[in-house]
Amino acid sequence: MLFDDQEIFEIAASQADGLNDAVYGFLHMDEEQVLDMFEDEFEDTRANAIELLQGKAVLGSFGIEEATNGEVRLEGGVVLKSAVLAQLMEVADELVMYAAVVHGQNELMQTVEDEVIEGMLCEAWGAGLTMYANGWVKQLACDRAQEQGRYIGRSWVPGVNGLEMELQRQLFELLDLAQIGIQILDGHRLSPYLTISGFIGVSDDPKIEVAGVDLPEGH
Repeated sequence: MLFDDQEIFEIAASQADGLNDAVYGFLHMDEEQVLDMFEDEFEDTRANAIELLQGKAVLGSFGIEEATNGEVRLEGGVVLKSAVLAQLMEVADELVMYAAVVHGQNELMQTVEDEVIEGMLCEAWGAGLTMYANGWVKQLACDRAQEQGRYIGRSWVPGVNGLEMELQRQLFELLDLAQIGIQILDGHRLSPYLTISGFIGVSDDPKIEVAGVDLPEGH
């Protein structure tokens, strides 16, 4: 198994290499454009973001007994009813579930004096750290798979590509997301809004790497 059933990690904004690039990507601008247009605001909001934003992530591995007939049956008796997930995990023998969240966005927004520029940049810092945390989680899973000589597939997010949102509640319960400050709302949405979750298949079969390659929103 790549992970225990619940492993928790801190993702500090101050240690997030590449965070600036994630912010540029969110803004659809390059570094030169951003600094040319609002260098002072960028540096001020960055300092506040580093101080106030804090990412957390939890990952867990679950053995797959069978993925067929529209459901994924996990070791221990948990059944995930999803034809899409069952198809994606057809060759997987391990299912990694994960969630990453960024706390402190409300506090960061309270520092805003210029709602147009500073507000936009603060939104970008929160979204950027969320994007960074999501990539960090998937890279961690990839690194552990390589260490064990195993293969991993893309990550799949509830509510995208036909993956049922109801799976979010089972993920919430199995990983005990409340322990990293995540709540589940009506409609199976997670809160705070800077939260992302998903499933990753693991296998000794390299075919897992191309599972769902024809679907647009696998990462």
